[in-house]
Amino acid sequence: MGSMSRAFVLGIVALTVSACAARAGQPQSQGLGIAIERPQTPQAIAVYEGPGSVSPAHTYQLGFEIPGRIARVNFDVGDRVAAGAVLAALDASDYGAQADAADAQASFAPSAAKAQLDRAQAAAALAHANYVRAENLYSSGAISAQARDSAVAAERDAQAQVNAARAQLTQSGGAVASARYAHITLGKTELRSPADAIVQKRTIEPGDTASAGAIAFTLISAATPDVLVSVPERVRSRIPVGTTAVVIAGTRRYAGVVSRAEPAADELSRTAQVRVRAPGLGIPVGSVVDVQLGVTRVNGESLPLGSVMTDAAGRTSVELYDATAHTVITRPVHVVASAGDRVIVDGVAPADFVVIQGQYEAKPGDRVHVVETH
Repeated sequence: MGSMSRAFVLGIVALTVSACAARAGQPQSQGLGIAIERPQTPQAIAVYEGPGSVSPAHTYQLGFEIPGRIARVNFDVGDRVAAGAVLAALDASDYGAQADAADAQASFAPSAAKAQLDRAQAAAALAHANYVRAENLYSSGAISAQARDSAVAAERDAQAQVNAARAQLTQSGGAVASARYAHITLGKTELRSPADAIVQKRTIEPGDTASAGAIAFTLISAATPDVLVSVPERVRSRIPVGTTAVVIAGTRRYAGVVSRAEPAADELSRTAQVRVRAPGLGIPVGSVVDVQLGVTRVNGESLPLGSVMTDAAGRTSVELYDATAHTVITRPVHVVASAGDRVIVDGVAPADFVVIQGQYEAKPGDRVHVVETH
């Protein structure tokens, strides 16, 4: 038996006992005393409601990409740092010298290679002119075949020199690339903050030797924090990214939205973590709050749980008070949702008078009168 069915049974027992007592104490002329209530507009309900923990919007674990001796450390745990701030720096003397040498090579190599290419192209042009003249002279019988062949060989050698000079110029571009890489490496001697953040952990001191990739700082975002909620597997599919949320901390309420959700539940806990982003959330990191996910309005009317009767076939109904005839009528209803000690139903109107006490004793056509409840 489900929780809603058990609640209905308990309501039936309690209200039957009270109704019998009410009938025994009423004068016969007035009929059975009943209590009534108008339906209420239901409050919003949530797909899931439970605790959440306030967590940084982002956590950054930072370390040097290159090895070296740590020359300075500029921030400590708890300090607030701006985006781009230098958290720590390595001794950059060796990396700086390498960058200077690469700059010198890059500035010399291309110009020298270009000058060599210019000279080779000029020599090739002259060799080609000599070859053309030799061909003409050979055709007229003015020079021997050997002299003509020498001109052909000279042009071929000159073109080979041009090709070699071009290759050298291309290789000189590598010196420029090397210089660029050397400066990129030099820039890695400084460890910078990627965002406005707060130092949560620091593992280095000046004079230490930094290993490439080792975590030196852990930062947490200084931006508005998020809320992490562990959602039961049974409702995870009903809470996609974009689901509306309400974060409650004491008397304060913050509207938010699910910004990220794990695709599947953990095998052990059978829960999946969702992240709620609530703009303006003014709650310290680490705080525990209440969270409502998938908050929606439900169509229908809200009634006390015990006012809804269930018969042996599982059909649900309520009794309505007819103020003109001083009797009751039965109205079938459909239970839409449960909300604590109340239920939301379809089938009644806001102007109806629903019998909330005596409905199990009063039958349609019986004379009844309204009594006050306390």
